[in-house]
Amino acid sequence: MKKLVYVILILFLLILGISSITYGQGVPYVIYGHVYMPDGSPAVGAKVTVTYSGGSGTTTTDSKGYYQITITLSKTETITVKASKSDYSASKTFTANPSDGGKEVNLTLKKSRQPSPPPPKPSRKSTQLLLKVSNTVYRLDQDVELYGYIYPATSVEIALYIVAPDGSSNNVKIKTLKDGSFHYVFSAYKPGLWKAYAVFSGNNEFRSSRSNTVTFSVKTNAFIDLSVDTGKTHMLIIRGDTRPPLINTTVNIYVSLNNGFNWIFLTNVTTDKNGEFVVSLNLTVGGKLLLKAVTQENEYFFKTETDPIAVNVSSPETETLREELKVLKDKLDKATLNLTTLISERSRLLQEIKMLKEKLNLSQEKISELENENLVVREEAKRFRDEANFYSILAVNGIPLALLGGVVIGIVLGKKFFFKSK
Repeated sequence: MKKLVYVILILFLLILGISSITYGQGVPYVIYGHVYMPDGSPAVGAKVTVTYSGGSGTTTTDSKGYYQITITLSKTETITVKASKSDYSASKTFTANPSDGGKEVNLTLKKSRQPSPPPPKPSRKSTQLLLKVSNTVYRLDQDVELYGYIYPATSVEIALYIVAPDGSSNNVKIKTLKDGSFHYVFSAYKPGLWKAYAVFSGNNEFRSSRSNTVTFSVKTNAFIDLSVDTGKTHMLIIRGDTRPPLINTTVNIYVSLNNGFNWIFLTNVTTDKNGEFVVSLNLTVGGKLLLKAVTQENEYFFKTETDPIAVNVSSPETETLREELKVLKDKLDKATLNLTTLISERSRLLQEIKMLKEKLNLSQEKISELENENLVVREEAKRFRDEANFYSILAVNGIPLALLGGVVIGIVLGKKFFFKSK
């Protein structure tokens, strides 16, 4: 009998030791049940959470509101089961023993209590910011004036945000005057469309506010170098380049037929990636023309216009007349050459005539001399005849021969003396 008691005692101790070892490692514990809405219908999709000192588990109810969560227990635990859906919730807390293996926990959801709203903040006055810009267009590096007001009028710090065309922003802190006005001037350093707005962050007395956004353009001048090539025909080749380069910009070409009093649109051309352009024109009019190039104003540049360029253009009719004039000029040159030859020949003939006249005059003078000499000879011959007659009379009348010989000798000597003196 005593041995039997010892055997039973040993078996009891073995069973107790095995149980202790099993609980020390933890055993599965199943918590399951249903979750219901306040009206008793299944709470489908409700969230169920089990928490205890060793951890937690979460699941969602099925279409019948059923849930099941398995945890591990190694000792007696206080377990809380909480279910929630929308604004409804419920929870239960119980003590679980690992040897129980599990427990059914059913929950009925109730409307959750809303947290009390925070106490209202002290009421602050609303504010309004108004921002203006003195002009809508400025030249590059010109001062831009921003000004505005805050209502109600008060002296507070505001921030001015100035956004450049490239998107970069500059934040400037300024303080309004007692009448609520403010004023700020800056230099615009980049062409393009600028924006600005003001922000008041608020304080204990006034609420925050933001002003309207103002926009303004900053522009600069561009320049166009224009050249025109005119050939022998009525074709014009117009070239130009812009500084700084105006890329993909339309350039309008105008012509004036009345010295710039009126301008007529001819054509337009688009600049290339270097800001250059070239266009050929076949004109049907001729004469002295004026040409100019114009680019329209855009958000970066003012309107640009070149000085007029004067060109002489030949029309087709003018070209025909010019060819005819050339033929006539060639004929005139030939006629002029022939006339020059004739004039030269005439001069030569006139010179010969002059020489002949001089020879004729000399001949006439010689003839006159000969006639004079002939007259003298005739007179001498007459005198000789008269003397001969005289001598004949003397001879007839018996004049002595000695006297006659003396007379003859005297006459002969007289002739010699006469001719020598002559």
